[in-house]
Amino acid sequence: MNRKVLMLSLITLLVTSCTQVRPPHSIEEEKFCNYTELGFYNEGRPLIVYDKYQHQISINSQRKEFRIQNDNQDIFFDIKVLSTLRFGESVNCDLHLKTQRVNNHYILKSDVVKVQNNKYWIWNEEYKSGVIIQFGL
Repeated sequence: MNRKVLMLSLITLLVTSCTQVRPPHSIEEEKFCNYTELGFYNEGRPLIVYDKYQHQISINSQRKEFRIQNDNQDIFFDIKVLSTLRFGESVNCDLHLKTQRVNNHYILKSDVVKVQNNKYWIWNEEYKSGVIIQFGL
């Protein structure tokens, strides 16, 4: 009996920790998919990447909201996923990005291009931009 429980637990762990990645559509998307840190990426480069010494993170898994901001709150991005979040599917996102050079608000249709554990790589090919967000622990 205990062996069956142990085997089932191991199989569940392996299945839920698998990485799912779709083939990239562009060089920028491929670069984006190779990043692992939570943040906002543009043109294949990091723009805002979470650093525990400089940023705060806010996560609301039920409402599918995620935010990274610096301590002054003058540099941040927040995203609200407006549709079901599933690997390989398109999602509607409400995204607000503020840096020293930009202050933009978008409603975007983007693709979930990679999922690993509770992290999601969401990519918009038109703007060559993506976010790596996490829900749950």
